[in-house]
Amino acid sequence: MAERQPPQSFSFASGESIELVFAVDQVITGMTPRFAAKRNAAATAVLTTEGVGPTATATVTGTQECTVLVTDDNTESLVGTYRYAVEVEDGSGDKSEVAWGYLTFSKSMV
Repeated sequence: MAERQPPQSFSFASGESIELVFAVDQVITGMTPRFAAKRNAAATAVLTTEGVGPTATATVTGTQECTVLVTDDNTESLVGTYRYAVEVEDGSGDKSEVAWGYLTFSKSMV
């Protein structure tokens, strides 16, 4: 599938809703997107589209675009930096990481 993209990193306040829109280098129409964010590879995901009670949604929003949404309730307790990844899976089961980087959450300044 596609080559690995450079990282994209974002900063938010804890308790803020987030919307991440990723332009990707391949046609992803009809593919299944997945998203996860965690402290490190061995940690449990703090934000994810998978499992029971997902804390994020990921949708294909264009021919070469994917959008991840997370509500304010799901970022309320997050402080610090987390690595995230977005992958897509085609109908044959082939997977490709289309975005990755770091999300940093800080306590609100207000």
